[in-house]
Amino acid sequence: MSEENTIQISDDVNEIVSHNSRDPHHAHNGKQISLVSLSPNGTYIVTYSEDDKSIEGWIVDNSKLIPDSQVNVPEESKKIFMIKVNDSKIVCFLCRRNHEVCVEIFQISNEHRPFKLNPKLKKWQPTIFFQKNGNLVINTSFKILIYSPHDEINDELILMSSCEISNNKGNFIDEDNNVWAISSNYLFHWDLETSRLKFSYSLGFTATHSKTNNKLTVMSKGNYILVKHYDEIAIFSKGVHFPIRNI
Repeated sequence: MSEENTIQISDDVNEIVSHNSRDPHHAHNGKQISLVSLSPNGTYIVTYSEDDKSIEGWIVDNSKLIPDSQVNVPEESKKIFMIKVNDSKIVCFLCRRNHEVCVEIFQISNEHRPFKLNPKLKKWQPTIFFQKNGNLVINTSFKILIYSPHDEINDELILMSSCEISNNKGNFIDEDNNVWAISSNYLFHWDLETSRLKFSYSLGFTATHSKTNNKLTVMSKGNYILVKHYDEIAIFSKGVHFPIRNI
């Protein structure tokens, strides 16, 4: 399920069942769902409704969605625009408050348990996702931070490693933990686990600076790599320095 799509849970979806008193067909008080996130191993889903200012948790059981918990987001000034969850029901979301981007983390449970980042995140415009091992990855335009699964004693996520990418116009991390960083004329392929450069590609165009990471997209299938930066597209064969086509 894509987070960019707006979806609704309709009454004719018979795969949604309930193990509590809440009616799963009227999640978020019947308001429209704005954001959806599936945990890395596909065991848990969170949904967010901007209209209802609420977050719902869903257990995935044999392709059925079972309502788990509801968390309200009371601050009217808080607008969530990205949300992620891991298999331990830890939710991380980005919101705007007083024109600033904030990162908030908590675990869905009967008691609201907020977590802290150690160290705290500076005022950057990041993207976020969870790895299959539960680690939280925060990706800014020039730095990638990896936080461990939460410390239950101190209720915090601790920074394990960081990778600084200099002289880049944006970066992108794919599902296989590959980091793609773009400079003015080159695309660099890094391994997220080892922070080592694997290969570099000549773009065939000049990249402009991107204030946000969502201007760069890299897709890899079979022996081909497709790179999109703003309106420029380059197609490569893996391991071949120059593009086979620019669009």
